[in-house]
Amino acid sequence: MATERGIAELIINRVMGSERLRESSHFSERVASGEPILTTGRQMATYLPDRYLEMRSISRLDTTTAGRSRWLSEAEHFYRQARFMADWEDDCPYRGSFKTPYPTYNAMSNRQMRGYFTWRAQMRRGEPDDAAPAAFAFVYLYELICGIGVDEPAHGFELMRELWRSMREKIPKLDHQLPVWLLDYAAYHGLDPALVADLPAISHERSVGALTDATREAVPLMPPSRQRRQGLPPLGDALEGRLFDLLSALSSYRIGRSPLLSEHAGDLRHVACAVYLRLHEHHAKRGSDLIESAFGSVAELPYTMFSSAVFFDPAAHPDTVYAVGPYHRYECKDGLWSCARLFSAAERSTEIGRALRETDRRLREALGHPHPLEPLDPVPKYLAKIIDEEVAARIAWMQAHEPVRIGLDLSQLSDIRRAAAETRESLLIDEEREEGPLPTVNPAAADEAQDEPELHPDEAATVAETGTAPNEAGAPDERADESREALDAPKPAVGSGLQLEDAAPETIEGKGSAPEPPIGTGALPAAHVAYLRALVAGDARAAMDARAEAGTTEDLLVDAINEELFDLLGDTVLEFGPEGPQLIEDYQEDIERIVNDDE
Repeated sequence: MATERGIAELIINRVMGSERLRESSHFSERVASGEPILTTGRQMATYLPDRYLEMRSISRLDTTTAGRSRWLSEAEHFYRQARFMADWEDDCPYRGSFKTPYPTYNAMSNRQMRGYFTWRAQMRRGEPDDAAPAAFAFVYLYELICGIGVDEPAHGFELMRELWRSMREKIPKLDHQLPVWLLDYAAYHGLDPALVADLPAISHERSVGALTDATREAVPLMPPSRQRRQGLPPLGDALEGRLFDLLSALSSYRIGRSPLLSEHAGDLRHVACAVYLRLHEHHAKRGSDLIESAFGSVAELPYTMFSSAVFFDPAAHPDTVYAVGPYHRYECKDGLWSCARLFSAAERSTEIGRALRETDRRLREALGHPHPLEPLDPVPKYLAKIIDEEVAARIAWMQAHEPVRIGLDLSQLSDIRRAAAETRESLLIDEEREEGPLPTVNPAAADEAQDEPELHPDEAATVAETGTAPNEAGAPDERADESREALDAPKPAVGSGLQLEDAAPETIEGKGSAPEPPIGTGALPAAHVAYLRALVAGDARAAMDARAEAGTTEDLLVDAINEELFDLLGDTVLEFGPEGPQLIEDYQEDIERIVNDDE
């Protein structure tokens, strides 16, 4: 047959390639035709090869069983015809109309049937005819589901997926049907669950499972309600980021697209997660589960494999269990299938979406964002209260942790020196005044004469008599040294709003370095020491327990510890970082010594 077809095509090509024939009137540009001028007998619309007649002769009345007959179902009849035509190819394209709810061979005319097997041959070669009817794709899928033209199940799975990728734009209905059939195909043949991990149903269930895990991880970090005067504490960037992304993916409101993320990403993530966790707590107090009410619960029901497809398998399927995803499981027992999975009306939660949208709206309003959201339907009072409390708490936290900006006006230095001199003069006692006046400082020339300190009047007299400075004579006056030290020492800024700390003792050559200040924990409460020990160890749970034992908020606890240790170390030792309170690195060893001495 292939040889005869090749000879016919060779003759046609020679005729069509004749220059004499092309110059004739039959090939005039004024003549337009949608059909080729010369065709083979197989390409003639009226021609029907015997193979089709034999296929149509397959009766739906089965008399092969001795002594009885039965009427074949549409699916079994299609399966027998498909097995008979498994390797058949044709060469008669069809670009007309073919529409039917369940397209099978019996629903086709002779011309449509020849067009289908022509299209299937092109599809198998990877050259599908996009102008063919869309129903041809579903007939081809039915064949693959029944194992027609498939070497092994994994091969059939790839062919189905390839058809989906190549024709989903032309046939949008495939996006609804093929994810279900691919999942059923993998379960029916026991394929690797990784092949279906990216299908919409499994991806959704994995996201719900991840949200459940993240919620269980965050709930223990929530302090009791009586200790939430300043909202929920930060959960850490990693947990809040993971929880925020899951909420954006599973809610009806895509909060991950909010313009607040460009400038207030941390604030939006924290408030959204805090509102969600409190909403979850609200449901729990009323005996329900927010995730279950939003996304349904797992239920096991009888299941029909490849529903809405034409499918038949002559052999009974053995008993099996196929699990894929955290909630999805198939089971076949005695030829009957059941499926356990999440049964929900929608993949995105409107309740969580409403809470997140209102959170985004009120946080934008509190921050004065230039693109506010319009309010929709009124939210429940309990939800509005939760959102307002968390937004207010975050605004207060932002104000408390705003970096302090200190400005120095260098033009005021001369006034500071003059005020310092007046203060020093007012502190002198009568005996010191009788010894003579202290040298005055010329503010304008102080900087130029910094290396030439003025002498005491007695020293000036000595110089006048001997012509030698006291230190040159070998008997320096201690008061002169003290005067020079007083002039060189930094002066307190009076009236400038800036307080300078006492200078640390400097190292004096030949006398060793100044000893470290003694460190102890006598004045620190046990809860404060436990909190410091938890920060040193990086134990968030222990820090939360210590905070609960202290019976105060984290901000007030940190301020109290800083005040208690200021007298010992002369500086603040705790600060708020991106993940909450943390030790300042310069005082890490000192704090470790404190908690170790206490033990």
